[in-house]
Amino acid sequence: TDLDRMPYGTDRELMARQMVQAFAVLAFHEGLIHGDPHPGNVFVEPLTPATGNSTTPVRVRPVLLDWGIVKHLDADERVAAAKWIVGTLAQDRQLYFSALQDLGFEFGADPDTPEFATFIEASLGSSAWMFRDSIPSASQMNFLQQMQQHQERADSQEGGHQLAGAKQPKKLVGKIPGVVLFFLRGLEMLQNICGLLEVSVPFASIMLQSCMPLLQGRGSWEPMR
Repeated sequence: TDLDRMPYGTDRELMARQMVQAFAVLAFHEGLIHGDPHPGNVFVEPLTPATGNSTTPVRVRPVLLDWGIVKHLDADERVAAAKWIVGTLAQDRQLYFSALQDLGFEFGADPDTPEFATFIEASLGSSAWMFRDSIPSASQMNFLQQMQQHQERADSQEGGHQLAGAKQPKKLVGKIPGVVLFFLRGLEMLQNICGLLEVSVPFASIMLQSCMPLLQGRGSWEPMR
């Protein structure tokens, strides 16, 4: 993906939306997660022939290349992943935890402990961050730097309150399923592409468009009346 080489009049926001929509449809309807959607693996295909008039917009569509890094999801994994996304966006701790278990997470602590409740709270926030609306790269870098500085200050303050020689906290997560790692990897790469294209794309609503029909079709979600 090279902005300088794109045909004149390319609708970059539409193209970015189509990439995210394709990622969601492939994952939840076809059971395929493309694990490497970086800019070099996105080909911009013209849909209308170029004319001699360089000011005439050319319709294009994105094409994902290099399917060497792919994760397959069975029917149950698709439903669990959809529940995970809905639980994340709804900030529903019970649904979120249930989805993590269905996905195959293994935990090394009692779910009823305060430490585990704190972990779920932090995990919910981290997951929600992955489904944020994309922002241009320059703004994203500034935002990430501010987030990192804030986190470093928070970690420093927390460290100052810990007693010397205190026991290290128990490892709360024993196993993170490959399905989740592939999905998060793909999401982050798509966020980066949208940032490079300097467009804002609503990741959350696009994901829900594929998640909700799947859950409703499997009887895993009943709409409120």
